[in-house]
Amino acid sequence: MSEKLIKKLIKLKKKQPDLLEQIKKQLVLFELNENYPSLRNHKLKGEMNEMWSISVGMNFRLIYFIEDNEAYFFECGNHDEVYK
Repeated sequence: MSEKLIKKLIKLKKKQPDLLEQIKKQLVLFELNENYPSLRNHKLKGEMNEMWSISVGMNFRLIYFIEDNEAYFFECGNHDEVYK
């Protein structure tokens, strides 16, 4: 995880602890099966075509890229924040 993402998650822990728990759950599911249906894992398009997204709830996203067969999460936020 990127330092920027870790800082955002620390802020979420204070402001929205329930959301942080949902994020943890989705990351565990991702580790077990990256194609688990509730993740809605998909490759992005356009300028973000080297990146992927998983969903946390209906509007929150975690963005990552793959390097050397490893997923590196670097951004999170609501749909409009991460796809700006």
